[in-house]
Amino acid sequence: MWQTLILLWIISCFSARTVANELRIGMVLWRGETPAEQGFKDKLQEYGYRLSLKKFNAKQNRQAISFFIRSELSQWSHQLDYVYTYGTTVSTLIKEFGNLPQPQLFAVVTDPVQAQLVANLDQPQTLNIIGSTNQVSTQLQISQAKQILSFNKIAFLYNPRENNSEHLLERLRHIQSKFNLEVFSYRINPESSNFKQHLFKVMSQITKDKINTVYLPSDSFLISQRAALIEAINAFKMLSVAAVDIFVKDGALLGTTAIYYELGEQLAQRVHQHQQGVAISKLSVVRPGQGQLLINRSAWQRFSLTLPDSLTNKVQWVGDQ
Repeated sequence: MWQTLILLWIISCFSARTVANELRIGMVLWRGETPAEQGFKDKLQEYGYRLSLKKFNAKQNRQAISFFIRSELSQWSHQLDYVYTYGTTVSTLIKEFGNLPQPQLFAVVTDPVQAQLVANLDQPQTLNIIGSTNQVSTQLQISQAKQILSFNKIAFLYNPRENNSEHLLERLRHIQSKFNLEVFSYRINPESSNFKQHLFKVMSQITKDKINTVYLPSDSFLISQRAALIEAINAFKMLSVAAVDIFVKDGALLGTTAIYYELGEQLAQRVHQHQQGVAISKLSVVRPGQGQLLINRSAWQRFSLTLPDSLTNKVQWVGDQ
């Protein structure tokens, strides 16, 4: 009899430990999974958590997010420990209208303070929201680009449907005098019936304006259209400075960018700290620091460029030879 009781006690302890190590997370995504989500999941599993995930992909559609919040999010609430939200649009809508009882984990938001997600990056002063920003210093991005490339004018692709677009344009204009730089904005139309053709027209106008360098911002729509965008840039033999690593990996020339996988890992560390008893309000927002200077090999070979000695050890080469 006592042997049976001991066995039942061991089983119950094991079951309790398993349940305690389970994390139920709802992931509300803007454009499908990115390396940030992979890093987040990998790190949590490395800590020993068993993940139970629910996912919703808005496919870059604000109406889909709004409908999800009204019709489905409330049904998720009692089943989850955390709600993970990707990007500025999703994160701000969930915070404002989601009425979440559990902590919200925002990921890859360009400026969480400007988006009113937190009051401060170091001390968010919020009870149930924490996350990560992908914003590498714009000053550092331009500084490193100008050490390699020769340009005093740069074209910014402005997307009126992207929350971050106006903010990023302002950041560039704020530092242009420091770098003897002129920033010119070119409006793109995400609703164009032939977006590839539209891009070629935009690039043609940039060339006519005697600008040979394009800044590729952190813009989910442009990221989704990066193949057509990079094709147009290459067709007009333009230099490109990217704010997101995937642009460079897929053919843009260079960029000082956040590493999304690492942002995901660091956000998982915040979750682990919270699970260990640290209050959300005591956790700082994850930041990419100095980021990583990426250069695409094949794009580099198309131009007669020289890498200064001061940057040699800071470069990570990507892409094919």
